[in-house]
Amino acid sequence: MYVAAPPEAVAPLKPRATRRGGGLPDDPLFFDPMTSQAEPPPEPVLQEQAALSTNPLPPAPGPVGSAAESPPGVFSAPKQARSYAGTWSAADGRGASCTIHLSSVASLDLYKASASKCANEHLRTVNAWSFAEDRVVLFSKGREVARLSGSEASLDGTIRASGGALKMTR
Repeated sequence: MYVAAPPEAVAPLKPRATRRGGGLPDDPLFFDPMTSQAEPPPEPVLQEQAALSTNPLPPAPGPVGSAAESPPGVFSAPKQARSYAGTWSAADGRGASCTIHLSSVASLDLYKASASKCANEHLRTVNAWSFAEDRVVLFSKGREVARLSGSEASLDGTIRASGGALKMTR
């Protein structure tokens, strides 16, 4: 059996104030059915807020000596393979130069590459490349040709077969 409460036992809710043009109320209110009154929500206290109120601010960071010593909360962009994609000028230890294009198109677990005008027999056949552990590795028909490291603008390394130096710049 259902018994309705008398009208005087139920307090009517007041309409909430809204901003001009409608929208959400200024302050959301909770309705407490036990007291039949609208109450503001309790303020949550986070542990970080409590720690900040009792601990002073950390000292401002001083000058930074190198990128590895960056202040807390400052991060450098991670190196990614696509940052190395593009056309490079390659020069071997003997001074012979050529153009190597590193593509961002994946071919299985490697990226496509091509070489043009290369006098060096090892660089002439480069057809793939990879990026791992901050190193660019050039491949020819599945075999490693050269391993280079450096920045997105300049790479230095060695040609595996001859042990000669290789420098690639943009």
